[in-house]
Amino acid sequence: MKIAIAVLTWNRLPALQQILKGFEAHCSQYRQAVFEDAGTKDDTAQSLLSNAQSVPGFKSQYLATYFKIAGGVEVFLGNENLGVAGNSNRALRWFIQETDCDYLCLCNDDLIIKGDFAAFYAEAWTKLKIGLFCYCGFTSKMYAWDPEHVNGYVIKKLGRMTGAMMAMPRELIDRIGFFDMRFGKFGEEHVDFTNRARLAGYQQVRNKPQLCLDLKNDLLEHLEVPSTMVGREKAEAEAVASQGIKSIDYAADGIYRPYRLFTKVRVAGVDGDGISDKVLGGYYDVGARQVIIR
Repeated sequence: MKIAIAVLTWNRLPALQQILKGFEAHCSQYRQAVFEDAGTKDDTAQSLLSNAQSVPGFKSQYLATYFKIAGGVEVFLGNENLGVAGNSNRALRWFIQETDCDYLCLCNDDLIIKGDFAAFYAEAWTKLKIGLFCYCGFTSKMYAWDPEHVNGYVIKKLGRMTGAMMAMPRELIDRIGFFDMRFGKFGEEHVDFTNRARLAGYQQVRNKPQLCLDLKNDLLEHLEVPSTMVGREKAEAEAVASQGIKSIDYAADGIYRPYRLFTKVRVAGVDGDGISDKVLGGYYDVGARQVIIR
């Protein structure tokens, strides 16, 4: 099985450097990419560029500058800040279109890599047919879990959904698509993705649907690092995300979401009709492509 690993990062250079060291030590055999979301509050971009190796002839499709760094790690340096869902879609589209890999581990940068976690989760997919594992390294009571022993694994049945590392086969993305962009910059996008995985039948243990699943292991650890979204900015983003999750009707909307990098907003018209603000402001969607008109 061919495995790919993608890392999402935004204004958190020390965390990114830590996780890249872990990949070099334990996961260098896999296709790896970093998706940086146009941060301007630290030196992430400068640090990555200082180690850049250009790739002649490659034109990035992801509103990002493309290059490689040491170890052949691919880097997509964001030209536009998309938020968590949009940056995740960059990674999923790269996995689907630019690699021939069968399995993806989509990671936040706040992880400590202690072993070959990617092979562990990919092998578990083949034995358990659980199509989405969401790593949970938190130990507080709100993240308590129940164990289920199946085929030599201890499955963690979580009472709360998490998204620090989401491990999935290609067929899950083929079935449910990409992250929904209605949640804005931050919050709830991983919850919705997990909900759609469950509705598609990929979150079952002994034929019973589960809220969220992980596997007990000592290959990953949560890195204590401050959030880069705080204060009023975080509160406003969470309000948008909360409204977004309340607006979903899976019976009406279905569970597949097409590839998008922006929230679709329409102006003028009545009841959602009108002209896309991306047409007016610069970008708009045509099918699954982003077209630049400015």
